[in-house]
Amino acid sequence: MPEPRLELAPLDISRQLDDELLLRTVGGAVPVLTGELARLRCRPHLLERGASTIRLRYRGPLGPLAQVRLYDVCAVVLAPIEPQTMPDPERVLARLRESLDHGLLAALVAAGPVRFRVSPLRFGRWEIRNLLTRELGWINDPGRWDVNLEVMGPHLAAQVGPMHWSRRFAKLARVPASTNPVVAALMTRLLAPEDVAVVCDPCCGAGTLLVESLAVAPGTAVVGADVSRPALVAARRNLEPAGGGWVLCRADARHLPLGERSVPRLVCNLPFGKRVGSHRQNLAFYPAFLAEVDRVLDRGGRAVVLTEEKRLLRQSVAGTRNLRIEDELTVETGGLHPSLFVLSGGR
Repeated sequence: MPEPRLELAPLDISRQLDDELLLRTVGGAVPVLTGELARLRCRPHLLERGASTIRLRYRGPLGPLAQVRLYDVCAVVLAPIEPQTMPDPERVLARLRESLDHGLLAALVAAGPVRFRVSPLRFGRWEIRNLLTRELGWINDPGRWDVNLEVMGPHLAAQVGPMHWSRRFAKLARVPASTNPVVAALMTRLLAPEDVAVVCDPCCGAGTLLVESLAVAPGTAVVGADVSRPALVAARRNLEPAGGGWVLCRADARHLPLGERSVPRLVCNLPFGKRVGSHRQNLAFYPAFLAEVDRVLDRGGRAVVLTEEKRLLRQSVAGTRNLRIEDELTVETGGLHPSLFVLSGGR
């Protein structure tokens, strides 16, 4: 039986906010997210950076913040978590009221009372639940929440449903080792597909990276290839809502049906040799794949690839004529610590 879809309230993205917020991204992506926020016209004030979170004071319209795709949760900071004690209920209530008055919670457009849940706390879960029901008139509804009170690092925070990754990103069909949506957004940010004609993913799987490229650069043509028929079926299902502008083909990433120097941008989640393939297979695959990337990538073009086979990737790039590693960013996803490699083509 399929899981029930959360029926969450929409947001008024034109709403002006003044609130203390917490954004969560994947481990390793905080510097990139910080840079993205610094480019917003309202210039949020950074209060604290963690391994995968940013705490900030945000004053400005919600719309620009909602359009940033490099986080999976946006929450209102409520109270610190102290050892052996429950969060201060008066502080929790005061912060919720502030946010309802002029913060992120004021942007919720609910047809009735706000639905909420309180995730497990070591102390005070039921007391806080009863407080919100009694003082705010909210309805405790864990299956269809608009607001989720959750421990995020050293803080109790109120996660807002419409800003949760399950609502911010399209619900996609997946195959084994499909790319995490925030990692896909990060890869696309590093790829910079805007103002180029073509983005290619030679190991496209379910097409997550192609979908994200179209979300960021709708006028770009995307080309996906994979050896797996089930993966291509999933990719087609995921790309069909985008309309035109995409092509899928069954092909080996080492022998692409593309001309030399025909691809200005290439993005790929390579097999790590764990859930897909093996290290022994990768020893042959990686050098041949990078040689093919060297052939099809335009001079001055850019490729972004994700892998945990870091040494093999570096060795394989070194064996090509034109490819160079311009940057490497290690992220944490699914309990693993792969790296994003930004490659450039020869000039």
